[in-house]
Amino acid sequence: MNHATTVMGIAATLAFTGVASADLVVNLGTVMQTSPRPAIVYTGAFGAHVTTRTDALGPRTITMFDLNGIANQLGGGLALVEVRVRDTGTNTYGTWSPGADIDLMRIVGADLLAGSVTSGYTGAVTQHMGESQTILQSRVSTCDAISGDQHFNSQHFISLGQNGISWTHFAGFVHGAGGSGGDGSGGQSGAGGWDGSGSSEPIYGGLLLTAGMKLEISEAGLGESYGVELVFAPAGVPAPGAISLLAAVGLFGRRRR
Repeated sequence: MNHATTVMGIAATLAFTGVASADLVVNLGTVMQTSPRPAIVYTGAFGAHVTTRTDALGPRTITMFDLNGIANQLGGGLALVEVRVRDTGTNTYGTWSPGADIDLMRIVGADLLAGSVTSGYTGAVTQHMGESQTILQSRVSTCDAISGDQHFNSQHFISLGQNGISWTHFAGFVHGAGGSGGDGSGGQSGAGGWDGSGSSEPIYGGLLLTAGMKLEISEAGLGESYGVELVFAPAGVPAPGAISLLAAVGLFGRRRR
C-alpha cells in the first residue's frame, strides 16, 4: 500500500458526548485517493490500521479500516454505534461535482442481520435529502461507479456536498446477558452488568467488534477528500483498558442508566 501519513495525538481525535451514554466519537482522519491506484494520502492517527486495495472488478481504490485494531488501540471493550463519512469542505462544489462521491461504504466480517442497521444522509444535496434509506444504502453497497455517472442520473454513489455526511447506525446487537452481581466501584456493577440489578435479560447495543471486521470505503474518483468518524459506546462489560480511558475524563463518575 502506498500512503502518506501525518500522525496526530490520539487525545486530539477523541470527543465524548453525554455522560449517561458515554459515547466516544473518534475522528479517524482524512483520505484522498491518488494515482497510481490504490495509493492514497491518509492524514490521521490510525495509520497502522489503514490499508488499501484495488477493486477486483474495476480500476477503483478501496480503503480499509481495521475496526477491531482501532478499538483495541483505544483500550478495547467498545461497541460500534455509528459510522460517519463526511466531506472535508475542501473539494470542488457545484451541480456537476458536489463534493466527495462515496461509491462504497460498508462493514465486512460482521453478521449485520443480527441487529438493526439504519442509514441516512445529512447535507445540502437535494437529490439525497429526499431519498429513502433503501436507495441510500444501495448507492454505497458496492463499488460500481463508472465514467459519466452523476448523483442525479444514477444510483451508484452519494455526493456528499460541502460538509455533508453519509452515516450508518448500529443498534440491537446482543452483547450478552446480565447476571446477579451487585454494585461495583466507579459506576460498574459486579458480574451482573452495569446497573447491578441482577437481571438476566439480554444486553443489547452497538456492533461488537472482533478480529477481521473492517470498514471499506471508496470514493468514485481521484483527488477529492473525505473524513471518517466512528462513534463507540462501552460494550456490555467493557475491558479494563476502555474503563481506564473513559474514567480518565470522568465519564464513569455516575452509574450508566
